[in-house]
Amino acid sequence: MSGTGKKRRLPVIEDGHTLDLGDLRRQGLLRVDGISRTATVQWRSGLSPKPTLEVAVTCFATPEYGWMELRYKLSKRDGSSIEMHERIHLLPRPQPYGGYRVLAKCPFSGRACRCLHLLNGATRFQSRHGYQTKPQHRSQSLTLHQRLLRWRHSIAEKLLRNQHQAVRDVIDGSDVPPRPKGMHVKTYMRLAARWRLHNQMADVAFERWQEKNWGQSGVPNASEMEALYADTVRTQNN
Repeated sequence: MSGTGKKRRLPVIEDGHTLDLGDLRRQGLLRVDGISRTATVQWRSGLSPKPTLEVAVTCFATPEYGWMELRYKLSKRDGSSIEMHERIHLLPRPQPYGGYRVLAKCPFSGRACRCLHLLNGATRFQSRHGYQTKPQHRSQSLTLHQRLLRWRHSIAEKLLRNQHQAVRDVIDGSDVPPRPKGMHVKTYMRLAARWRLHNQMADVAFERWQEKNWGQSGVPNASEMEALYADTVRTQNN
């Protein structure tokens, strides 16, 4: 019996909660000095003042070993809640120029990882490889055209970050934003070149989509566009 042909929807990491050990290190929680530290990590959804999840994190690490305790409360569909308490092993790794890089050992896959995820429906934090169905980032489900538009938008946001509101209101996305005050000319020229590249490639990707769906011709295929993009970026970085 044949299937329905519908593509299976993979779980999306951004729909859940991610605990990044890099963030804990920047907050001063993850220090390799044999002292335990505790802090509360919260996740919020939109403008809601109430956090969607609140986790009490306790970290302890020495040059030989370490551990991290997580205490949090999960809400069930029937309105009740369940208290969770888990301990995750930490793996301090010395670096060539001094210091340590601390990774977590996934309690399910046993692999060293930097990020632990609590996806919708799950009850314990684990790495991507710990889930039976490996989750993906939302960007991985985007088409080439959508990814190029997203990259172009991120460059525009970087150029407009410190601009006056009057300048932001004038920009409509059809051209490169002006150089912000304090940015080096070479840096701006590099970002502007990438913005134009992404804009041009997005147009070509859309034409490719038209060719596929409407039968137009004379447009490079997807592999040729990927190669052109990689070659252009490599040239700019050299």
